[in-house]
Amino acid sequence: MSNFAIDFSPELIAAKRVLLVEDSSVTQDLIQLVLSQGGHSVDIFSEGKAALEALKTNKYDVALVDYHLPDMTGIELVTQYTQKVSDGARPYFVAITGDMKSLLRDRSVTTVFDRLMPKPLDIDAVCTLVETAEVDEAKKSNADDTSRVELTQIPDFLIATLESLNMRFLRWPEDLRSSASVKVDDYDALLVTDASSFSQVWTVPGAHLLPVIDATGSLGSCADIDGTALRMSDVKRVSDIVQSFFERRMQMYSDVAQSSDFADKLLGRMWVTGKTLTPVYSGADKSLVDFPVPIETRELMGLIKQISANAHLSPTFFDRFHECAQCLSSRFNVREECPSCQSTQLNDESYIHHFQCAYQGPESDFTQGQDLVCPKCRHTLKHFGRDYDRPGQMVVCGGCKSATSEPFVGFVCCDCSHRTDGDTIETVDVFSATLTEAGERYLRAGTTQIGISEKALRFADLPLELVIYLNKLARAYNEHKVPFSLCYITYKNEASVITEHGTRHVSQARRVFFEALGQAISIDKKTFRGSTYDFVLVGNLEPDKAKLLLEEASRFAEGAIKIDLAPEYQLFGPADFSA
Repeated sequence: MSNFAIDFSPELIAAKRVLLVEDSSVTQDLIQLVLSQGGHSVDIFSEGKAALEALKTNKYDVALVDYHLPDMTGIELVTQYTQKVSDGARPYFVAITGDMKSLLRDRSVTTVFDRLMPKPLDIDAVCTLVETAEVDEAKKSNADDTSRVELTQIPDFLIATLESLNMRFLRWPEDLRSSASVKVDDYDALLVTDASSFSQVWTVPGAHLLPVIDATGSLGSCADIDGTALRMSDVKRVSDIVQSFFERRMQMYSDVAQSSDFADKLLGRMWVTGKTLTPVYSGADKSLVDFPVPIETRELMGLIKQISANAHLSPTFFDRFHECAQCLSSRFNVREECPSCQSTQLNDESYIHHFQCAYQGPESDFTQGQDLVCPKCRHTLKHFGRDYDRPGQMVVCGGCKSATSEPFVGFVCCDCSHRTDGDTIETVDVFSATLTEAGERYLRAGTTQIGISEKALRFADLPLELVIYLNKLARAYNEHKVPFSLCYITYKNEASVITEHGTRHVSQARRVFFEALGQAISIDKKTFRGSTYDFVLVGNLEPDKAKLLLEEASRFAEGAIKIDLAPEYQLFGPADFSA
């Protein structure tokens, strides 16, 4: 194994020159590692002044700039650069910060930076950004634009209610200037102050898993809490909703929770709300139904069908609607029409039968003033039952005067005016949907249940610090054949124990267990807590020997907690990371 490496970016991409302005050595090492492996060159500076000189001297494709620098803010750095260098292509400027709220207090942020990314960084998102970054042309030509986005005012009573709960909430859209990854566990709820753009909320990773508080009063069933109707007496109800969402988010498999696939987002949303996806009748939508999620109804019905095929949803018939073949609308004027000319000017008339000459026709054919005169033989009809009778009713067209006993049914689309015959109109079935047991298992454990059954460690599963140490041990193995083992710990009973004891209690028990496990291992090791898994990196020991050591230490650690998490271990050695 001469070339040890963890392959994070297997596809061949165009190399970029990247400037990183960041004073954290861990973040420096990590970004240097992953971008270098992707073929990019990275210049690193810890202070803004030195970075500014580099920007003026060199040409960079992307500049990753920390907001809090020792000598200036990231906004000051980029502003000084754009003031001094007005010609030529500017880098794609990305603000990285763990203090997103402070960054967004300066309303010039969206004119200074092309993208915002919160810490802790999603390194996969950073790699994708570097590979695809293109500078906004408006900023390239007018970096001094002073346009501002006015923040929507939130009603005082709503702020008071939320503050009484000490809630951490994201305001939509004020606090989310880009589609950068959002660590949903840093927030309790999504506060919507502008409903016009709410359909875009699912483009922000993780935002669909937050309870939605509607400050506009216009989201209807898409909101979990109507903020316009909140009173201080509702504090406990809001708290219970937020807590329920939090506990269910914590039970989700991290990859599914962070997935950009709308099918996964829909399943995740159903899981955190704990509700069946039930449509309601709505004339506002072309489909005549509305669902409590911000997805176009036709697209959503396709998702339900797709997910049901995977057995993750169980559909239940709701209703059948007619559908326009031209624009797919279900809003129709359903009307009786003349079979000859399709006119709707139809009138019901008595059907008269003249016995003497056997002529039959509508009453209007016989009417002459106050008399009834047969249009065929010209005899006046005087006695009902002896001269004539009325055997029934018929429909007469006021346009072409043709008569029929059975008018046609036609459909005229109210959205595009396309007309369709009643016997050829298409129909579409609408279903409600319920999560199945298979769907719940997928949300808790992902496609591979525990993610490692085929010895497939993926970068998204590993804490950032672990990646750095793992590559250091890899280098030592390549150069000196020093063995090491990476232990990947899952907790088989975690889901069932959460149901019984609650997420917070289980999270605390897992922390105590893992700390005790680390204390029981006396040899060279490093421990790392993950959101879904925990890791132990053991130096100078092969996987088979390390597994025996860990199982012995586990027996000691399990005695430190009162609940049975059923920890399971998978170990990986250098051979498992071969390119």
